[in-house]
Amino acid sequence: MKIGIISEGGAPALAAVYGDVWVSVPKALGALGLEPVNELSDFISRYGADVAALNRDIENLFKNGKAEGFSHPLADDLEFLPPLPRSPKLFTARGNSATFVRVCKSPVCKQPVMEQRYNFNLIGHNGLHVVRDGYASGGWNYEMVCVMGKPCHGAAKENAYDYVFGYTNMLDHSGRYKNYPYDEGNKWALPAAEKVFADYAYEGCYNGNSQVPTPIGPLIVTKDEVGDPHDQMLEERESGRLISYGSAQAVCFTFDEMIAYMSSFLTLYPGDMMSSASITYDGYPNWPQKYPENAYIQCKTSKLGTLRMRIRDDRKEV
Repeated sequence: MKIGIISEGGAPALAAVYGDVWVSVPKALGALGLEPVNELSDFISRYGADVAALNRDIENLFKNGKAEGFSHPLADDLEFLPPLPRSPKLFTARGNSATFVRVCKSPVCKQPVMEQRYNFNLIGHNGLHVVRDGYASGGWNYEMVCVMGKPCHGAAKENAYDYVFGYTNMLDHSGRYKNYPYDEGNKWALPAAEKVFADYAYEGCYNGNSQVPTPIGPLIVTKDEVGDPHDQMLEERESGRLISYGSAQAVCFTFDEMIAYMSSFLTLYPGDMMSSASITYDGYPNWPQKYPENAYIQCKTSKLGTLRMRIRDDRKEV
């Protein structure tokens, strides 16, 4: 199933997508004689174990003309909201990018290093990033996100994927604004040579991208349609320019290893999310001048689809 959250008349609507059509999940559940739910974590908890069969039943409603009142075209101006559960918990791996380790000549972590990150700045597919004066540009990097499907504590690496609901895309960012409180002139103004990994990890928890929108989505693709999430290729483009291309294998720890490690000391619940850390590393400078009109940043993955964020540059001077 490809499931997400779409703005319908200004209200969030849980939607399943089939080709160029989206179907209201609560109304489809009602038509199937099941209890309707419109909250993602409720859907995962109640229907996650049978989602493959449920997906076929909802698709058959649409194909047989029994979803006319609650199936709609995927219009170009459709507003996607972040595919997040209520009160989302998003954990991000640090030092997990094999590309960054290579570029920075850093030691490989001996175990996953996870932190719970801000999630208030997440936006959906085709969301808008308005660049204002004081913006200190940075690169964008692709991260894959794993969504848990049932309570998980003490999982082994061998069965870790049994607890997964699905996966989605995210684009992380290293930019900030010049008034960023953890920049120069405060306790983080340490020479790089004096910093240890704990400094970088803690600083990252409050990193500058909390000031910059972080796109996620457009949809969660359930694990039955994905298989091995790391067995896929991806590309990044900025306003048409190819800036990164690579494999989702480019991590030090895969999701099964991350789940086994995290569940050894805490319980993961349905809807909890963890991101892979940056799989790509663009390593390129952003536009040296203002972003052009109709600028965008996007990632495209072979199994999880295309995530795009539009950019409007309102800076007076660059």
